[in-house]
Amino acid sequence: MAKKSEDEEDKVKKVQKIKLIVWEFIKYFIAIINTIAAMASIVGLIISVVTKEKMAIVFYASAGIIIISVLLTIFVVIKSGKNDKMKEANKYAKGFHEILHLIRDCYGDLMEVIEDETYKRPMPFRKYITEKVMKMMDLLSRNLSEATGYKVRACIKTFDFIRDGEMDKNKMKLITLARSGQSNVNNMISEHYNPIPLNENTDFEYIFNINEGYVEERVHFFIVDDLVKYSQKEEYKNSNKKWKKSYTTTIVMPIRYLRNPSEDEEEAVPQYDIIGCLCIDSKKKNLFAIENRGFVIEYLKGIADILYVYLNECILYHDYLKEGIIDD
Repeated sequence: MAKKSEDEEDKVKKVQKIKLIVWEFIKYFIAIINTIAAMASIVGLIISVVTKEKMAIVFYASAGIIIISVLLTIFVVIKSGKNDKMKEANKYAKGFHEILHLIRDCYGDLMEVIEDETYKRPMPFRKYITEKVMKMMDLLSRNLSEATGYKVRACIKTFDFIRDGEMDKNKMKLITLARSGQSNVNNMISEHYNPIPLNENTDFEYIFNINEGYVEERVHFFIVDDLVKYSQKEEYKNSNKKWKKSYTTTIVMPIRYLRNPSEDEEEAVPQYDIIGCLCIDSKKKNLFAIENRGFVIEYLKGIADILYVYLNECILYHDYLKEGIIDD
Protein backbone atom coordinates (compact mmCIF):
# COMPACT_ATOMS: atom_id res chain seq x y z
CA MET A 1 0.00 0.00 0.00
CA ALA A 2 2.84 2.36 0.93
CA LYS A 3 4.64 1.43 -2.31
CA LYS A 4 1.55 2.28 -4.34
CA SER A 5 1.23 5.63 -2.58
CA GLU A 6 4.88 6.45 -3.32
CA ASP A 7 4.43 5.51 -6.99
CA GLU A 8 1.40 7.78 -7.27
CA GLU A 9 3.29 10.63 -5.62
CA ASP A 10 6.22 10.16 -8.03
CA LYS A 11 3.78 10.13 -10.94
CA VAL A 12 2.21 13.42 -9.80
CA LYS A 13 5.65 15.00 -9.42
CA LYS A 14 6.64 13.89 -12.93
CA VAL A 15 3.43 15.30 -14.42
CA GLN A 16 3.98 18.61 -12.62
CA LYS A 17 7.57 18.73 -13.87
CA ILE A 18 6.47 18.06 -17.45
CA LYS A 19 3.82 20.79 -17.21
CA LEU A 20 6.42 23.23 -15.91
CA ILE A 21 8.84 22.40 -18.75
CA VAL A 22 6.08 22.74 -21.36
CA TRP A 23 4.95 26.06 -19.91
CA GLU A 24 8.51 27.41 -19.87
CA PHE A 25 8.89 26.40 -23.54
CA ILE A 26 5.58 28.07 -24.47
CA LYS A 27 6.53 31.19 -22.55
CA TYR A 28 9.84 31.62 -24.38
CA PHE A 29 8.35 30.59 -27.72
CA ILE A 30 5.61 33.23 -27.45
CA ALA A 31 8.15 35.84 -26.36
CA ILE A 32 10.32 35.14 -29.42
CA ILE A 33 7.35 35.09 -31.82
CA ASN A 34 6.02 38.32 -30.30
CA THR A 35 9.38 40.00 -30.75
CA ILE A 36 9.63 38.95 -34.40
CA ALA A 37 6.00 39.89 -35.09
CA ALA A 38 6.38 43.28 -33.44
CA MET A 39 9.55 44.05 -35.42
CA ALA A 40 7.90 42.93 -38.67
CA SER A 41 4.85 45.06 -37.92
CA ILE A 42 6.94 48.13 -37.19
CA VAL A 43 8.88 47.63 -40.44
CA GLY A 44 5.59 47.17 -42.28
CA LEU A 45 4.21 50.38 -40.82
CA ILE A 46 7.30 52.32 -41.84
CA ILE A 47 7.20 50.90 -45.37
CA SER A 48 3.49 51.66 -45.72
CA VAL A 49 4.01 55.26 -44.65
CA VAL A 50 7.05 55.79 -46.90
CA THR A 51 5.75 54.04 -50.04
CA LYS A 52 2.05 54.82 -49.46
CA GLU A 53 1.22 51.50 -51.14
CA LYS A 54 -1.83 49.75 -49.73
CA MET A 55 -1.26 51.91 -46.71
CA ALA A 56 -4.58 51.20 -44.98
CA ILE A 57 -4.32 47.41 -45.30
CA VAL A 58 -0.71 47.26 -44.12
CA PHE A 59 -1.37 49.77 -41.36
CA TYR A 60 -4.33 47.89 -39.87
CA ALA A 61 -2.64 44.51 -40.30
CA SER A 62 0.51 45.75 -38.58
CA ALA A 63 -1.43 47.44 -35.81
CA GLY A 64 -3.45 44.27 -35.30
CA ILE A 65 -0.32 42.14 -35.01
CA ILE A 66 1.16 44.57 -32.48
CA ILE A 67 -2.03 44.55 -30.38
CA ILE A 68 -2.20 40.74 -30.42
CA SER A 69 1.49 40.57 -29.49
CA VAL A 70 0.95 42.95 -26.57
CA LEU A 71 -2.05 40.97 -25.33
CA LEU A 72 -0.12 37.70 -25.54
CA THR A 73 2.78 39.28 -23.69
CA ILE A 74 0.46 40.52 -20.94
CA PHE A 75 -1.04 37.04 -20.65
CA VAL A 76 2.42 35.46 -20.36
CA VAL A 77 3.51 37.99 -17.73
CA ILE A 78 0.37 37.43 -15.64
CA LYS A 79 0.61 33.66 -15.96
CA SER A 80 4.31 33.75 -15.20
CA GLY A 81 3.65 35.91 -12.14
CA LYS A 82 1.14 33.38 -10.85
CA ASN A 83 3.65 30.59 -11.38
CA ASP A 84 6.33 32.57 -9.55
CA LYS A 85 3.96 33.10 -6.61
CA MET A 86 3.16 29.40 -6.56
CA LYS A 87 6.86 28.57 -6.58
CA GLU A 88 7.43 30.95 -3.67
CA ALA A 89 4.46 29.51 -1.77
CA ASN A 90 5.82 26.00 -2.35
CA LYS A 91 9.16 27.04 -0.88
CA TYR A 92 7.46 28.34 2.26
CA ALA A 93 5.27 25.25 2.50
CA LYS A 94 8.26 22.93 2.20
CA GLY A 95 10.14 24.92 4.83
CA PHE A 96 7.15 24.91 7.16
CA HIS A 97 6.93 21.15 6.83
CA GLU A 98 10.64 20.75 7.66
CA ILE A 99 10.41 23.04 10.70
CA LEU A 100 7.32 21.22 11.98
CA HIS A 101 9.21 17.94 11.77
CA LEU A 102 12.22 19.38 13.59
CA ILE A 103 10.15 20.90 16.41
CA ARG A 104 8.13 17.68 16.72
CA ASP A 105 11.31 15.62 17.02
CA CYS A 106 12.82 18.07 19.52
CA TYR A 107 9.64 17.98 21.59
CA GLY A 108 9.67 14.18 21.65
CA ASP A 109 13.30 14.21 22.71
CA LEU A 110 12.51 16.79 25.41
CA MET A 111 9.79 14.56 26.85
CA GLU A 112 12.29 11.71 27.11
CA VAL A 113 14.83 14.00 28.80
CA ILE A 114 12.23 15.10 31.35
CA GLU A 115 11.01 11.58 32.00
CA ASP A 116 14.52 10.16 32.38
CA GLU A 117 15.70 13.18 34.40
CA THR A 118 18.77 13.32 32.17
CA TYR A 119 19.86 16.69 33.55
CA LYS A 120 20.25 17.51 37.23
CA ARG A 121 21.23 21.17 36.93
CA PRO A 122 19.80 24.12 34.96
CA MET A 123 22.99 25.03 33.08
CA PRO A 124 23.52 21.73 31.17
CA PHE A 125 19.81 21.62 30.38
CA ARG A 126 19.88 25.20 29.08
CA LYS A 127 22.81 24.29 26.84
CA TYR A 128 20.79 21.35 25.55
CA ILE A 129 17.73 23.45 24.65
CA THR A 130 19.89 26.24 23.22
CA GLU A 131 21.46 23.81 20.75
CA LYS A 132 18.03 22.56 19.72
CA VAL A 133 16.60 26.04 19.19
CA MET A 134 19.72 27.13 17.28
CA LYS A 135 19.00 24.35 14.78
CA MET A 136 15.40 25.55 14.47
CA MET A 137 16.55 29.11 13.79
CA ASP A 138 19.11 27.95 11.22
CA LEU A 139 16.41 26.01 9.39
CA LEU A 140 13.97 28.93 9.50
CA SER A 141 16.65 31.34 8.31
CA ARG A 142 17.56 29.05 5.43
CA ASN A 143 13.93 28.62 4.40
CA LEU A 144 13.19 32.37 4.41
CA SER A 145 16.44 33.13 2.58
CA GLU A 146 15.65 30.59 -0.14
CA ALA A 147 12.07 31.83 -0.49
CA THR A 148 13.00 35.52 -0.74
CA GLY A 149 16.36 35.27 -2.47
CA TYR A 150 18.00 37.42 0.21
CA LYS A 151 19.80 36.65 3.44
CA VAL A 152 17.33 36.52 6.32
CA ARG A 153 18.23 35.98 9.96
CA ALA A 154 16.10 34.51 12.73
CA CYS A 155 16.36 34.53 16.50
CA ILE A 156 14.28 33.95 19.61
CA LYS A 157 14.07 36.34 22.53
CA THR A 158 12.48 35.14 25.76
CA PHE A 159 11.87 36.76 29.10
CA ASP A 160 14.86 36.27 31.39
CA PHE A 161 13.88 32.93 32.90
CA ILE A 162 17.50 32.22 33.84
CA ARG A 163 17.52 34.63 36.75
CA ASP A 164 14.47 36.02 38.55
CA GLY A 165 12.05 35.76 35.62
CA GLU A 166 10.72 39.29 36.18
CA MET A 167 7.40 39.76 34.34
CA ASP A 168 6.72 43.40 35.23
CA LYS A 169 6.92 45.20 31.88
CA ASN A 170 8.68 48.18 33.45
CA LYS A 171 11.44 45.96 34.82
CA MET A 172 11.41 43.03 32.44
CA LYS A 173 14.48 42.00 30.51
CA LEU A 174 14.78 39.65 27.57
CA ILE A 175 17.54 37.27 26.59
CA THR A 176 18.52 36.08 23.14
CA LEU A 177 17.98 32.37 23.62
CA ALA A 178 19.21 31.35 20.17
CA ARG A 179 19.94 32.86 16.79
CA SER A 180 20.69 31.60 13.30
CA GLY A 181 24.25 31.58 12.03
CA GLN A 182 25.74 31.03 15.47
CA SER A 183 27.84 27.89 15.19
CA ASN A 184 29.21 27.80 18.74
CA VAL A 185 26.70 26.99 21.47
CA ASN A 186 29.02 28.33 24.18
CA ASN A 187 29.13 31.72 22.46
CA MET A 188 25.36 31.63 22.30
CA ILE A 189 25.18 30.79 26.00
CA SER A 190 27.35 33.82 26.78
CA GLU A 191 24.69 36.04 25.18
CA HIS A 192 22.23 34.82 27.80
CA TYR A 193 24.13 36.91 30.32
CA ASN A 194 23.53 40.15 28.43
CA PRO A 195 19.82 40.74 29.01
CA ILE A 196 17.96 43.35 26.96
CA PRO A 197 15.71 45.87 28.75
CA LEU A 198 12.19 45.55 27.37
CA ASN A 199 11.39 49.26 27.65
CA GLU A 200 14.43 50.17 25.55
CA ASN A 201 13.04 48.40 22.48
CA THR A 202 9.98 49.62 20.60
CA ASP A 203 9.17 46.28 18.96
CA PHE A 204 9.37 44.11 22.10
CA GLU A 205 7.57 46.72 24.17
CA TYR A 206 4.72 46.73 21.64
CA ILE A 207 4.44 42.93 21.73
CA PHE A 208 4.35 42.67 25.52
CA ASN A 209 1.76 45.45 25.74
CA ILE A 210 -0.81 43.22 24.03
CA ASN A 211 -2.72 41.68 26.91
CA GLU A 212 -6.33 41.62 25.84
CA GLY A 213 -8.03 38.74 24.09
CA TYR A 214 -7.69 38.29 20.37
CA VAL A 215 -9.08 41.18 18.34
CA GLU A 216 -9.29 40.53 14.61
CA GLU A 217 -8.64 44.13 13.57
CA ARG A 218 -5.63 44.67 15.80
CA VAL A 219 -2.11 44.04 14.55
CA HIS A 220 -0.65 41.53 16.98
CA PHE A 221 2.88 41.64 15.63
CA PHE A 222 5.49 44.24 14.73
CA ILE A 223 6.58 44.63 11.11
CA VAL A 224 8.52 47.43 9.40
CA ASP A 225 9.82 47.29 5.82
CA ASP A 226 12.25 50.17 6.18
CA LEU A 227 13.37 50.81 9.75
CA VAL A 228 15.58 53.76 8.81
CA LYS A 229 12.65 55.56 7.23
CA TYR A 230 10.35 54.49 10.08
CA SER A 231 12.76 55.81 12.73
CA GLN A 232 12.76 59.21 11.04
CA LYS A 233 8.99 59.53 11.41
CA GLU A 234 8.28 57.58 14.60
CA GLU A 235 10.01 57.18 17.93
CA TYR A 236 11.98 53.98 17.53
CA LYS A 237 13.96 52.56 20.45
CA ASN A 238 16.56 49.84 20.03
CA SER A 239 19.03 48.75 22.70
CA ASN A 240 21.40 47.76 19.90
CA LYS A 241 22.84 51.15 18.96
CA LYS A 242 24.34 49.74 15.76
CA TRP A 243 21.09 48.24 14.47
CA LYS A 244 21.25 50.23 11.21
CA LYS A 245 24.27 48.16 10.14
CA SER A 246 22.50 44.90 10.88
CA TYR A 247 19.01 45.10 9.42
CA THR A 248 16.40 47.24 7.68
CA THR A 249 13.38 44.95 7.48
CA THR A 250 12.11 43.40 10.69
CA ILE A 251 9.23 41.21 11.80
CA VAL A 252 8.66 40.44 15.47
CA MET A 253 6.08 37.77 16.18
CA PRO A 254 4.89 37.01 19.74
CA ILE A 255 5.40 33.50 21.09
CA ARG A 256 2.29 33.22 23.23
CA TYR A 257 -0.83 31.39 24.30
CA LEU A 258 -4.26 32.89 24.94
CA ARG A 259 -5.41 31.85 28.40
CA ASN A 260 -9.17 31.97 28.81
CA PRO A 261 -10.55 32.47 32.33
CA SER A 262 -12.30 29.58 34.00
CA GLU A 263 -16.06 29.55 34.55
CA ASP A 264 -15.52 30.67 38.16
CA GLU A 265 -13.73 33.83 37.01
CA GLU A 266 -16.71 35.65 35.56
CA GLU A 267 -15.16 39.12 35.58
CA ALA A 268 -11.76 38.02 34.32
CA VAL A 269 -10.79 38.64 30.70
CA PRO A 270 -8.66 36.43 28.44
CA GLN A 271 -4.98 37.28 28.59
CA TYR A 272 -1.96 36.22 26.63
CA ASP A 273 0.84 34.29 28.23
CA ILE A 274 3.75 35.73 26.25
CA ILE A 275 7.08 34.04 26.82
CA GLY A 276 9.06 35.69 24.07
CA CYS A 277 9.33 36.76 20.45
CA LEU A 278 10.30 35.20 17.16
CA CYS A 279 12.42 37.83 15.40
CA ILE A 280 13.09 37.95 11.66
CA ASP A 281 15.31 40.56 10.04
CA SER A 282 17.22 41.34 6.87
CA LYS A 283 19.37 44.10 5.43
CA LYS A 284 17.10 44.11 2.39
CA LYS A 285 14.35 46.71 2.79
CA ASN A 286 10.83 45.96 1.56
CA LEU A 287 11.79 42.30 1.66
CA PHE A 288 8.25 40.96 1.90
CA ALA A 289 6.11 42.31 -0.93
CA ILE A 290 2.62 43.52 -0.04
CA GLU A 291 0.95 40.79 -2.11
CA ASN A 292 2.86 38.05 -0.24
CA ARG A 293 2.94 39.60 3.21
CA GLY A 294 -0.26 38.04 4.50
CA PHE A 295 1.04 34.60 3.63
CA VAL A 296 4.40 35.24 5.32
CA ILE A 297 2.74 36.59 8.47
CA GLU A 298 0.47 33.54 8.79
CA TYR A 299 3.47 31.30 8.18
CA LEU A 300 5.41 32.94 11.03
CA LYS A 301 2.36 32.94 13.31
CA GLY A 302 2.11 29.18 12.88
CA ILE A 303 5.77 28.65 13.73
CA ALA A 304 5.55 30.97 16.76
CA ASP A 305 2.49 29.11 18.09
CA ILE A 306 4.25 25.76 17.81
CA LEU A 307 7.38 27.17 19.42
CA TYR A 308 5.30 28.22 22.43
CA VAL A 309 4.45 24.59 23.19
CA TYR A 310 8.10 23.55 23.05
CA LEU A 311 9.63 26.55 24.82
CA ASN A 312 7.01 26.62 27.56
CA GLU A 313 7.91 23.04 28.50
CA CYS A 314 11.60 23.95 28.43
CA ILE A 315 11.11 26.94 30.73
CA LEU A 316 8.93 25.00 33.16
CA TYR A 317 11.50 22.23 33.45
CA HIS A 318 14.31 24.77 33.79
CA ASP A 319 12.41 26.32 36.73
CA TYR A 320 12.00 22.83 38.14
CA LEU A 321 15.77 22.30 38.01
CA LYS A 322 16.45 25.75 39.49
CA GLU A 323 14.43 24.84 42.54
CA GLY A 324 16.74 21.87 43.08
CA ILE A 325 13.92 19.36 43.23
CA ILE A 326 16.02 16.59 41.70
CA ASP A 327 18.49 15.05 44.12
CA ASP A 328 21.97 14.16 42.90
